[in-house]
Amino acid sequence: AAATDAAIAAAVAAPAVVITHGPDPVRWFSDGGSGEVPVPRVAAVDTAGAGDAFHGALAVALARGDDLPAAIGYASGIAAVRVTHAGPRAWLSHLP
Repeated sequence: AAATDAAIAAAVAAPAVVITHGPDPVRWFSDGGSGEVPVPRVAAVDTAGAGDAFHGALAVALARGDDLPAAIGYASGIAAVRVTHAGPRAWLSHLP
């Protein structure tokens, strides 16, 4: 999977590429390097919308100036909250 992710990142003309793998570490690639960020271990109840939660939180973290690994860590935490609650909105009251 790591070689495939690297090939995808190399083929995309973007300053950074972030690839999620559900409960496995998030891989990132940028001009400044590459790496993996572990995701919180949680008991998933409902994964619908997890990607939306992750990407929204990633955008917020990057906009406020977090570096890419920190932004991924923040987004992973938000997505972890999302998947631990059933339904489209119940999780919102549990955000940090």
